[in-house]
This record gives sequence, C-alpha cells and structure tokens, in this order.
Amino acid sequence: MPKSTFDLTEVKKFADLSANWWDYDGPLKQLHLMNRVRIPYIKGILKQEKLIKGDQLNQLDILDVGCGGGILSIPLSRLGANITGLDACAENIQIAKDYAKYNNYHINYVTSTIEDFATKRILYDVVCALEIVEHIADINLFLESIAQVTKPRGIIFVSTINKTLKSYVQAILIAEYLVKMVPQGGHDWNKFVEPSTIVDILSRNKCRFIGMKGMEFSPLTGEWYLDCNVDVNYIMALRKL
Repeated sequence: MPKSTFDLTEVKKFADLSANWWDYDGPLKQLHLMNRVRIPYIKGILKQEKLIKGDQLNQLDILDVGCGGGILSIPLSRLGANITGLDACAENIQIAKDYAKYNNYHINYVTSTIEDFATKRILYDVVCALEIVEHIADINLFLESIAQVTKPRGIIFVSTINKTLKSYVQAILIAEYLVKMVPQGGHDWNKFVEPSTIVDILSRNKCRFIGMKGMEFSPLTGEWYLDCNVDVNYIMALRKL
C-alpha cells in the first residue's frame, strides 16, 4: 500500500462536526479562542524573520493545512494574505467555501491530502499546520510534504499537543470528559507528538528551528495565553533553508 497521511477515522470525526465550524459557542469553540494567541504568535515570528514589517501580511502566499471550516484562514485573509486552505475532509472544505463566498473572502479551498497536493509543486511563503498533526496517519510523510511546499526561507508553523502524562490528564480526561471543553473522543493520546519529533523530522528536510511557546487555557478568564510551558499544547516555528 502506498504511504498516506489520510486517516479515515479522524476524517469522519471532523465530517460529523462540519456543521459546527462557525458556531462560536459550539464544540469547536476552543479553536476560535486559540486564534487570539495563534495569530499574534504568527505575526510576531513573521516580523522577527523579516517577512512582514507591520501588522498586515502583505500579500504573503500562505497554505493552511488541515484548514477545517476556515477558522484560521479567514482571519489570515483579512490581514492581507493570499490563502490556500487544504483539508482531506470534503465536508470541511464545503463549509469553508460556503462561508468564504457568503462573506466575500477570496480563498482557494482544496480537498486533498498534503502529499497529493505537494505533487503540484506550488510553493508558499508560509505554511501553517495548526492542531492537525495529531489527526493524521503518517507524521513523517506529513511533515516531509509540508517542507516540500515551503519556499526557501519560508516559515512553517506547527501547533499540537505534547505526548506527556499531563497532556493525557488535561487534554483528554479533563477537557473531554470532565469539563467537556472539546468533543468527547476527539483525541487519541497515542497520536500526540513530542516537540522533538517534529523538529527532528523537519530538520532532516532542510528546516531550522526558530522557537516555540506553550499554549495554556485559563479557566478563570476563559482565554488561552502563551508561556514557556510546553507540557500540553504548544506552537512552534521553523524556517526552510
């Protein structure tokens, strides 16, 4: 069998949730809230690496891998980027297309795996893979393909959940079953990924680690914030050489 990042079980999970992507208080609420720290982190790294000067994204070509219904790609488009959104779940892409059309956003949404898309040999200034690597079948192929579609000196952003005892307690036992912040059964701890794994794979594919932050949720404020603790959620940036 040829290698594939496509995981039917994971794709079905998101197909079943597809109608909820733009329900700000629905089962995908936390992804909307995460944008309040993910987007400033992205802009900060792009400024640091001199891809942008101000707060706008200056017509950068950005690929949003695992775009879902467009939660990340829509606000990046508002900031002036040229966005392509990619997802293996056709239901997600249809929701994203409908939302973008209704709200007059010009975003290219494509139903595809990243490895198939990489064969088109289209390169991007920025590639985002946020909250997706814990839902795919082959992380090596996934990250290799991401590196392939990134321009030389382009930036790759990856965010996911660390594989620790603390992440099992917080991201599954508490978030899914105790306080029900996220859909029950939405995550499999065995598919969580240590930061070193991502850095190692991308380093072998000519990418240099730039930096990483932890993302933590405060029950008191109901908001996410960035810190140095990467035991559970984290976001990192790498530069293609």
